[in-house]
Amino acid sequence: MANAKYVIVANWIKEQIDKGKLRHGQKIQTEAQLSKQFGYSRQTIRQAISSLINEGLLESTQGSGTYVRKSKRSDQASRVIGVITTYNTDYIFPRILGGMEEVLADHEYAMQLAFTHNRVSDERRALELMLQSNVDGFIVEPTRSALPNPNMDLYHSLIDQGYPLLFINASYQTLPTVHVALDDRKTGKMIYDYVFERGHRKIFSFFKYDDIQGHLRYAGANDASKLHGEQINDDDIYWYSTEDFEKGIFDQRLLERLKNYTAVLCYNDALAYQLLEFLEKHDMHVPEELSIVSVDHSDFIGKSNIEITSVVHPMQKLGSAAAKTMLEMVQKPSYNTSVDFQPRLVEGNSVKNIQIQIGGQDE
Repeated sequence: MANAKYVIVANWIKEQIDKGKLRHGQKIQTEAQLSKQFGYSRQTIRQAISSLINEGLLESTQGSGTYVRKSKRSDQASRVIGVITTYNTDYIFPRILGGMEEVLADHEYAMQLAFTHNRVSDERRALELMLQSNVDGFIVEPTRSALPNPNMDLYHSLIDQGYPLLFINASYQTLPTVHVALDDRKTGKMIYDYVFERGHRKIFSFFKYDDIQGHLRYAGANDASKLHGEQINDDDIYWYSTEDFEKGIFDQRLLERLKNYTAVLCYNDALAYQLLEFLEKHDMHVPEELSIVSVDHSDFIGKSNIEITSVVHPMQKLGSAAAKTMLEMVQKPSYNTSVDFQPRLVEGNSVKNIQIQIGGQDE
């Protein structure tokens, strides 16, 4: 019951901050005053205050009292949101940015854009420039989200200064921040389930190792394989990086390797359509000889006679949700609700149904 009481007090203080009744740098009521107001013990009040100090909303000064944590940002709002993404190609990014811009414009906010090209040095430069511009908050697509990042000092500085910080598509696992993303683990499970339910047991996968989405999609596929009583082995996976993809990963040795499988799970459509082109050049037919399932359902769809079965990336909806979440974070410093879009698969003609022999008879 004590826990429930301290949560009530903590939530009340958060509400006062969100409504602007308690401002950055303002001293809150004393333990004695709050104890009298709520009729709770001072120990309960102390527990509530301690929890908010741990969240970074309050700070205590010995001999002086407890204050709403000061924001080091300028008090003058710029009505500009800094948006940093890895790329701005004709892939999924224009529609993500379009969704953001529409919502922000409706609320009389503008975007300051920067692109990292998936390079941590460019990410650092973008963060530093936006800090100088005094944007009201940051929407960031992480750069190489699965690898150690040398820009953590800047991110911690943003958090310490009270900037709203929101990640899209992925997040850095070491930062306690809000995100808006496709549920990648469920996505990995969905694409594995799809080919398994169509009779495939020899399943190969391509996953990116420098983005956390690749790890999560692999984890989801592994979840599915175990539920089906199967096991994904090391030889069943090709892990690749951004540089590997840019240089080209398909060669004769990989082609020979793929001939041992009936279905391939692709990290995204960019890779899936490169694979499709590679297979066609080497007279390996999809889906007759090899089935393909992917993620993003992007603009690559329709550029071949084969339309790849693919999980839909929310694109514009994700951008809209990110902008709405950021506006909530700007207005309410304690807002911390992430959004995970549930995967939805659109069928093309890239997966063949095959029959499994059980006891000499077709399943």
